[in-house]
Amino acid sequence: MHEALLEGHGAVAEEVLAVKMVESDSDLEYEFPELGLSFSLNGTVYAAYLSGTDLYLGGDFTNVDNKVEQTRIVKYDTINKTFSSLGNGINNGSVYCITGSGSSIYIGGNFDTVNNVANRYRIAKFDTNSNTWSGLGGISQWNSVNCITVSGTYLYVGGDFGSISPRNIAKLDPNTIQYTRLGG
Repeated sequence: MHEALLEGHGAVAEEVLAVKMVESDSDLEYEFPELGLSFSLNGTVYAAYLSGTDLYLGGDFTNVDNKVEQTRIVKYDTINKTFSSLGNGINNGSVYCITGSGSSIYIGGNFDTVNNVANRYRIAKFDTNSNTWSGLGGISQWNSVNCITVSGTYLYVGGDFGSISPRNIAKLDPNTIQYTRLGG
């Protein structure tokens, strides 16, 4: 059994949540004891984000509890105790990070197709009000987006951007889809 910590945000938790993971024959079992949640996935969870009463999970899985088809990202409603998809999800690659602000959920990883739309390179936004996905101007030559954080109206994005500028860390204005290089 492995244990990890998840920083919680919103109404459900303002503290760190414990996560337990147990490997079985073909699936990984996850437990969030503070939420009374346990489930199995046919892959790994790399990212978790708690927003109000919704827990978003991202990784390289394609189903939950061997019955709910999901593609690399899923939302768990902690009140109704139900999983739901975010459109058609991430169609290839993996989700490595999730964060949010207001009705926007931002994800990063090594994918390029989101909700069956190509050219959503490594970073995308899900709007929880309209239940729609949009791209955030990622570049195809980027290898992966590994972390995203929100500060004010900007996103700070880190990852393996290869030799393409901005190099490995950038500031993004999600309204204009303009990236600013940080550092040398």
